[in-house]
Amino acid sequence: PGLKVAEDIIDPPLETKVVMLGHSNGLPLKVTDNGAIQGSFGPFWLSNLDAFKSNSGSPVLDAQTGLVVAILVKGKPDWRFDQQRM
Repeated sequence: PGLKVAEDIIDPPLETKVVMLGHSNGLPLKVTDNGAIQGSFGPFWLSNLDAFKSNSGSPVLDAQTGLVVAILVKGKPDWRFDQQRM
């Protein structure tokens, strides 16, 4: 069985707890379980999830129900690749 998607997704209240799962840049599975909704802008929600820029497409789950409520579309660039260290 896969992840279940919420049937009715509405603007969540501020501070709704959310969780993100992802394999950013081919790294092992990262579970970010300390996020919360901090605002909404049209169809987009702002959260404080610890997500890499390459986590786009990762499911975002309501921490209470475990249902997928969003898909991550943008993370912050918080690291850079250093070719000389390879």
